[in-house]
Amino acid sequence: MNGQSGRVRSRIARGIGANAFTHAIIAVVQLAIVPALASQWGLQLYGWWVLVSTIPSYVALGDLGFASAAGVDMTIKVAQGDRAGALKTYQNAWIMVTILSVALMIVCFSIAWLLPARYLATSTVDASTFRTVVTLLTAQSIVALQGSILLAGFRCNGMYALGTMTQAWIMLGEGLALILVVTFGGGPVLAAATLVGCRISGVAAQFVLLSVKAPWLNLRGRRVSLAEIKRLLRPSLGIICFSGAQATFLQGTTIVVGAAMSPASAAVFSSVRTLTRIGVQSTLLLNRAVAPEFSIVSARSDRSAQARIIGLTVLSSTLLLLPAAAALFALGPTLIRIWTVNTVQAPYSLIATMTAVMMLHGFWMPLANCLIAINKHAKFSQVYLGSSLAAVAAAYPLTRALDETGAAIALLVLDATMLTVVSTILLTRLCNMREIFDALRKDLSSLKAKLLRKFTF
Repeated sequence: MNGQSGRVRSRIARGIGANAFTHAIIAVVQLAIVPALASQWGLQLYGWWVLVSTIPSYVALGDLGFASAAGVDMTIKVAQGDRAGALKTYQNAWIMVTILSVALMIVCFSIAWLLPARYLATSTVDASTFRTVVTLLTAQSIVALQGSILLAGFRCNGMYALGTMTQAWIMLGEGLALILVVTFGGGPVLAAATLVGCRISGVAAQFVLLSVKAPWLNLRGRRVSLAEIKRLLRPSLGIICFSGAQATFLQGTTIVVGAAMSPASAAVFSSVRTLTRIGVQSTLLLNRAVAPEFSIVSARSDRSAQARIIGLTVLSSTLLLLPAAAALFALGPTLIRIWTVNTVQAPYSLIATMTAVMMLHGFWMPLANCLIAINKHAKFSQVYLGSSLAAVAAAYPLTRALDETGAAIALLVLDATMLTVVSTILLTRLCNMREIFDALRKDLSSLKAKLLRKFTF
């Protein structure tokens, strides 16, 4: 029993380390890209790039959530000793993602090249550049969809940390390559082509690594099972609603700000949101590492372990978000100016509102991941999608009236709604507040006892 607990702690520790590394990579890349692109291209062209680069987020929805749902299902099956079932899920999910990717590629390429030039050209770029960039970014997203199936394979085989690390290296390579290309005079077309090349190389490396580490997860002798695909469809649709909501509020609000004001305003809004989302991403360090373990304890119906993980999730979010919020409330405008080398001047009202958004989002998103980890996310995902669509729709008149802060207010209402919905579902379906507090008290008492033994001479 102690050996099993040790292995669990080891997996969680490695997962936290991998998430910390990934978070650092994302933060560094995001913080470096904004000043690099904005200073080299100017705010108008950078704003256009921000708007066009929303395409990968929507293309990523093209797998209809099969990869994520399959990853959870495979993890549960492996925990129950059913490798054959996990392999069947893996193969059928890969087939569906491949079919959907090809269909999506045909649709996106057709739209990009068949629309009349007058609908694509702007004062910043011509139609040919628009078409080429859209084609390349779509290709990058299609390759990334294949990588999502590989991540499911890493996760179910107890290699969440390794899969996460490979993803982090891919993102680092893409970010550094993009900055270098732009710094040495490259335009949007060369930048997009660079991203495609990096993603293809990264996914190929992931495929080889998974084949070596988990040879039982292979695509040989694959057969389409309509029953298996149908079984995955319900949790997959929940994921697509969740991912659609994410893409809607993340990219949709940027597009709305650009439409209501200007591409330069979209760049200002995007820059502030990038800074605040670093705080949100920090809350997922522990949460994503324990998500596979949450799948396992739920498969064993271990209610006390579920309560412990949920309690630790809330506690870690509190400890991470409060200092980040205090720093942004106090120094936000100064941080923005220094970070962007005086390229972006953001109003304090926008920074303060987006900091409040960061707080709410940073609490409910880790809790939502617990529901996703057991494929029990359909109900809140539908609410999330509807609320995101409503928030983006409300963002336009609010932006016209209150500038970029109006869009931030729309997001604030969205996250307050989701915190209420997700908390209610967790407390009614998985565990109650008493169970959570009891689990936390036991963990804190155990930690106190260990510290006393360690420092008592």
